[in-house]
Amino acid sequence: PPPGPPPASGLLRRSAPARRSQLRRFNWDALPQHRVVGRQNIWTAQTDVAHIAIDTSRMEELFASSQDQGVKPTRQRSPQRGARTEISILDAKRSMNVGIFLKQFKRPVADIVTDIRQGVAAMYGADLLTELRKLLPEKEEVKKLRAFDGDRGLLCEADRFMLLLVHVPSYVELLDSLVLREEFGPLLAMLSVAVGTLTQAAGEILHCEELRTVLYLVLRTGNHMNAGGYAGNAFGYKMTSLLKLVDTRANKPGMNLMHFVVMEVEKNDKKLLDFPNKLQSIGPASRILQQETERDFEKLKQKLAMVKGSVHKLPEIREQMEDFIQVSSGVTVLTALSCKPTLPSNRVQGIDQPSCNPPP
Repeated sequence: PPPGPPPASGLLRRSAPARRSQLRRFNWDALPQHRVVGRQNIWTAQTDVAHIAIDTSRMEELFASSQDQGVKPTRQRSPQRGARTEISILDAKRSMNVGIFLKQFKRPVADIVTDIRQGVAAMYGADLLTELRKLLPEKEEVKKLRAFDGDRGLLCEADRFMLLLVHVPSYVELLDSLVLREEFGPLLAMLSVAVGTLTQAAGEILHCEELRTVLYLVLRTGNHMNAGGYAGNAFGYKMTSLLKLVDTRANKPGMNLMHFVVMEVEKNDKKLLDFPNKLQSIGPASRILQQETERDFEKLKQKLAMVKGSVHKLPEIREQMEDFIQVSSGVTVLTALSCKPTLPSNRVQGIDQPSCNPPP
């Protein structure tokens, strides 16, 4: 037969002398008896700890709670009859952050959980729901919350809120769905503005005759300077090459290839230098990263696909999200069809390819 549980000696000895004062709380994750006794672990190992002692007087001096510091033991008040001691299940830091989060609503925690259960999210918004998503308890905390069968009135507000929330069916998927529903409209509008700005800038560049003439003049200048070399006889150049005009210095002090190109443009037609006036969208477009815009759009579609999967698998979410999924799926498809063909990757970057007429 298996050996019985070890005697209450060694590390398992839990008795401690009575405290003379209230000490600060040590927030650890205590193991219950059934997780220790009768198992092979560090706590049941036979270890001689009989000679180990701690200076409890010094401990009480160092770690007395603020209300006990400086108070003589003879004057300590005995606890009032009927005093209620709060029970905490969550990690201390999480409990504090959840408590701070809840204070901004000034509503009973049960009402907030009811709103989430029923999909009422407009009054909270995507940012607050995302913050709540980050505050959700870990797996072990969820187990403790769901296993709690004591007096809920003894729980602090943060623990009571999380206890109610973890009993909402598929609460994690529900929160993710509500976050997407609240952020979808503003995010799609922002992406549409970005795509529109990039598209407008691309059209301005492609249709600005003065700019094309200046770029062609730079092409002829570069081909002449590089004649006979590997970089000569080019049919075009990347736009980043324009930045190197100022790096190509002339023999005359203080002059570079940019100065020369400007002088040649003026000789041909001074009006060519007015091309910036026809490129009004270039400034705003330069502050938009095309790859980031495309990545955000793809990420939005992935989130939508994930929520769509949750709706099909989890009936408890379907009622709140089905209409949104149908509408947003149609909007996303239409946006993709209307925006993809006109993104600068298909038009502006064409200038980086052979975009100018072949040199004479």
